[in-house]
This record gives sequence, structure tokens and C-alpha cells, in this order.
Amino acid sequence: MKFVEALSSIMQSKNVTKAELARRRGVKPQSVNTMFSTQKKVSVELAVEMARVLDYRIVLMPCDKKMPAGSFEIEG
Repeated sequence: MKFVEALSSIMQSKNVTKAELARRRGVKPQSVNTMFSTQKKVSVELAVEMARVLDYRIVLMPCDKKMPAGSFEIEG
């Protein structure tokens, strides 16, 4: 799953719009729309920030461990 797909799922479950996400981050809505429309790779720093404003966090864990329910595995 790509980061923006996971982010979209989280936003949907929390009823957070792109405009609200932008407001929480303190940026213009266009910057959030661009991230979703281009589906470019997101920097670790941006991923951490986006996750944090949605009450999530980015965690590195061993591949042989089972992920908790409600977690997302980000690829590529």
C-alpha cells in the first residue's frame, strides 16, 4: 500500500477532509491536493508529520513480527 492510500483510509475512518488535514498542518489545501493527485513518494519527515496530525505514528518493526490491528504496511 502506498502512503497516500493509507493516509486516505485513515482520513476516511476519522472523517477528515483534505482541507481539514491542510488546516491541521498549517498549509494551503493545494499542497495536500498535490500530494494526493501526483502520488509522488513522500519523505519520511512529511509522513511523520501527516501521521501525527491524525493521531498516528510511523514505526519501524522487525519483519517477523505481526502488525497490530489498525496498522498499515507502506511499500515502495
